[in-house]
Amino acid sequence: MKLANLKAKLPQLVVLLFIVILIGIRTAENGSDAKSKIASAPNNEVLSCIKGILPEAASIQDDGIEQWIIKDKNNGSIGKAIVAQQTTSKIIGYSGPVPMVIVLDKNDKVRCLGLLPNSETPSFIDRVKNEGLLKKWEGLAAEQVVGKNMDAVSGATYSSTAINETVKQRLAEYCKTAAVAQKASMKKIITYISIFLVLLCALVFYGFPKQMKKYRIPLLLLSIGVLGVAYGSFLSIKLIGGWFIQGISLKNQIIFLTLAALAILLPFFFGKNFYCTYVCPFGASQELLGKVNPKKLELPKGVTSILARTRTKVMLIVLGIAIFGSTIDVTGAEPFTLFFFASASKGVVVMAVAFLLLSIAIPRAWCRFFCPTGALIDFFRKEAKDIFPKKVPFQTHLIALVVAALVVLLFLASAIFA
Repeated sequence: MKLANLKAKLPQLVVLLFIVILIGIRTAENGSDAKSKIASAPNNEVLSCIKGILPEAASIQDDGIEQWIIKDKNNGSIGKAIVAQQTTSKIIGYSGPVPMVIVLDKNDKVRCLGLLPNSETPSFIDRVKNEGLLKKWEGLAAEQVVGKNMDAVSGATYSSTAINETVKQRLAEYCKTAAVAQKASMKKIITYISIFLVLLCALVFYGFPKQMKKYRIPLLLLSIGVLGVAYGSFLSIKLIGGWFIQGISLKNQIIFLTLAALAILLPFFFGKNFYCTYVCPFGASQELLGKVNPKKLELPKGVTSILARTRTKVMLIVLGIAIFGSTIDVTGAEPFTLFFFASASKGVVVMAVAFLLLSIAIPRAWCRFFCPTGALIDFFRKEAKDIFPKKVPFQTHLIALVVAALVVLLFLASAIFA
């Protein structure tokens, strides 16, 4: 396996260094200095959240940092509100921290939990609520919570894990004690071992593609079964965009960080795609379905030329929405939540299934023409001269941009309204 011409990738190296520095700064900001740099939720936002879960609450009174006394209409104390936001900001779920209000009664027992506005994927939060995770803490004394281990919710593993850790850490601060670390369950150990074994197999395929070609189907099945269906471990623009804003939680996102490092660095140094070809569960699903029909549909050259340049435009649109503070959730702009079937919107499921069926006639249609995550990864594989070929007419880029915008709108609309 030969090294790529690194001199021809100077622009990509500059971009890569910028991304690493930016994410490093965001991660540091959410570390030890979190208290001083993150503004607490305003009183009216906290009160609104409390009233939503505790109707008898009429007002709140400051009682320390991120801590309020809850009063009824007669100005009598009915409990306390503990906000988990400043000191828990470095606990990140799938794409961001999950700030919340913890309501305690007069005996310091958890009465209820409420979620404040957050950047986490809404469908994952809905899954957590529907499975009753927030209610499982009710009735426990604050000191009990500190040592309590709650199971994560299947279909929203990273979000629910972040919520559990946030509740424990904030109440540990309230009780002026140390939170008991979540024990590594056998299930979690098996998860990590399974995922890293699949990655190891993929690396063997990457290094020896000709020798391993006859084992291609088992690798595809492992990718779909382990990374997709079982554990939902895949890269997405929503995830990467969240890193630009919130930084990375090394504790909760080590699998994603490993995937991203391999996905970007291997193509950069060796000029061959790794993640899209050997790891991505949705790409594997398309390739496996494509084997049903050996005779593929040949698209006209003009159409292929436009579609081949659509993917980069989709990436720029979706990444722009994800980074620049938009309230639009871009999770629905990609079909990957299909593997979180219990959490995925009906619209995303329909669109994902449509692309899977399309792959029977057109090989990896989503990967080749529309995938924004794949476009971002491929940026680091190509040489600088291949990113913007001079021979491509302006009209082709313009039509590709229109197609990209329509595809993004279609996906987002289907996720919102379905």
